[in-house]
Amino acid sequence: MTKTRRNWLLMLAALLLLSASLYGIFIINSPEGRPGAYTIDLAGMREMAKSDDLPSEIEGLAIGEGAFPAAAIRAGWSLLKKHPMVFATYRLKYDDRSVIIDTAHDRSLHEKMFPGNPFYDDRYEQMQKVMLDSVDRNGAIVLTHEHPDHIGGIARSASIMELARIAKITVEQLNGPSLPESGFPEEAKPLFTPYAYEGIASPAPGVVVAKAPGHSPGSQLVYVILRDGREFLFVGDIAWDRANIETGIGRPLLVSLFFLHEDRQAVADQLLAIRELQKTEPGLHIVVAHDAAQFEDLKLRKVLADGFAQ
Repeated sequence: MTKTRRNWLLMLAALLLLSASLYGIFIINSPEGRPGAYTIDLAGMREMAKSDDLPSEIEGLAIGEGAFPAAAIRAGWSLLKKHPMVFATYRLKYDDRSVIIDTAHDRSLHEKMFPGNPFYDDRYEQMQKVMLDSVDRNGAIVLTHEHPDHIGGIARSASIMELARIAKITVEQLNGPSLPESGFPEEAKPLFTPYAYEGIASPAPGVVVAKAPGHSPGSQLVYVILRDGREFLFVGDIAWDRANIETGIGRPLLVSLFFLHEDRQAVADQLLAIRELQKTEPGLHIVVAHDAAQFEDLKLRKVLADGFAQ
């Protein structure tokens, strides 16, 4: 072997080692959750949620669909495989009103983020109608966090002035750095009364929120109990798939730090706390915002009603 060829081989080997190292750092690496670093006060939520006026059921409505490389969803998954995602809104049905959890986004945002993927205009308009109808019925809108695909249905609504009366947008959500990305009009912000609380709070009967900053400054858990005793915990984007909770492995560094700007350790701590809660409370339905497979499974098992009934 000539000296030149040997040098080229050594350079190639060095490049391969560097590539493998960078791949490990940016695509495979994920912090481990620290036991006790984040706690979920389920007992406190249950006590605060007690009411004679509880919702009877929860409806799930898919506004749009998309896909990310699997490696963006969970560190260590394949870069080559596409993983389906759903963008949904949820309606808690009471006798005389509705409470909406998350509002997805409009077509313009969907085509910007997931061009070529399905978006359902009729369902988006149906959600808008339910939200507007709730204004005069003592309804509410609650968000798991302030990212565009959760607050966009308010931010881009033609009825944003009216929705401001019932939207329980927290202080952290209303001041979140990602809010402008949703198209939220700066001049509309003074119309909203920031929902301020410490620890846990109840924005509607049978509904309790708990702060969970990490994925975003305004991330929060949303606990719901129905009349029949079924319990739900909406965890927003702390996880993008049930596998994040089951394994404790979150998004890779490339996505979580450079694209989402999230606190990776806080998210890992929350994943661990949710995972431990699921073990001790197997009857608790933990709803992951964008898990398309889970969304369909919950509808097939009648845990969620399919679509918004009139």
